[in-house]
Amino acid sequence: MIEYDLPSDVLALKMFKDLLAIMNTKNVDWRFVIKQAKGLSFAEIKRACEETIKDSVLADSEDVTTDSLVTHIKDRKLRKK
Repeated sequence: MIEYDLPSDVLALKMFKDLLAIMNTKNVDWRFVIKQAKGLSFAEIKRACEETIKDSVLADSEDVTTDSLVTHIKDRKLRKK
C-alpha cells in the first residue's frame, strides 16, 4: 500500500485555487477555508471542490462561496469517520 502525506497549507491552497480556477472565487476567505481543510487528503480536497462547483453550476452561478466550500470540506471530514 502506498501512503501519501497530507498536503501542507501552501499545497492545499494551490490545489483549491487550481481546481476552482474556472469559477469566481474573489469572495472566498482562503485562510478560513485552509483552516477548515486541515486533515484532508489531496483526493478529499479534489472531491470537495468538485461538489462545490456542482452546487454553483446547479444554481446557475459562476461564484463559489466560502460557505459552500466549507460545507463540502466538513462533509468530507464526516465521511472519513
